[in-house]
Amino acid sequence: DLDELLDEIDEVLEENAEDFVRNYVQKGGQ
Repeated sequence: DLDELLDEIDEVLEENAEDFVRNYVQKGGQ
């Protein structure tokens, strides 16, 4: 089902975005 696939992609992108923001903030804070 296309909707299910899009939901999975959204979840992965959100997780990657959170990791990216965390790493960016850590580097910027030092």
